[in-house]
Amino acid sequence: KQASMSPGDSKPLASKPSRRVLIVDDCIDNAEMMSEAVSYFGYEPAIAQDAATALGLMQHFKADAVLLDIELPGMDGIELGRQLRAEHGPELNIVVISGYALARYRSDAAAAGIQHYLLKPVELGRLEDLLKSIFSGAERGG
Repeated sequence: KQASMSPGDSKPLASKPSRRVLIVDDCIDNAEMMSEAVSYFGYEPAIAQDAATALGLMQHFKADAVLLDIELPGMDGIELGRQLRAEHGPELNIVVISGYALARYRSDAAAAGIQHYLLKPVELGRLEDLLKSIFSGAERGG
């Protein structure tokens, strides 16, 4: 059995480097629940509660995927996704997790370069499958 690793440990599992997932949600309860799930799935999570914090955190955390809420204080999640796409390129995987079901939000997200859109409450099994799919595709693609 493997001993649990603290976030400070820098020894990834052999041949399987840990993927990093930034969670951006102004509701700390949602963010912490997502963080626990992401950690349980085997990825390294970080939390930001607003766009400015997320943009700053990305400079050193260098997430492989971002889980975004749309309704954030200041800049909304769609605009944040647009900026993250511009700064970090097409290899960054961006997933909106929102309570907004209107087609307009989906089309705005797609226009901002956001590849995935999940509705709240998201089924954690579906999120895990999506992250596995994203990361297996990224591994194949380089």
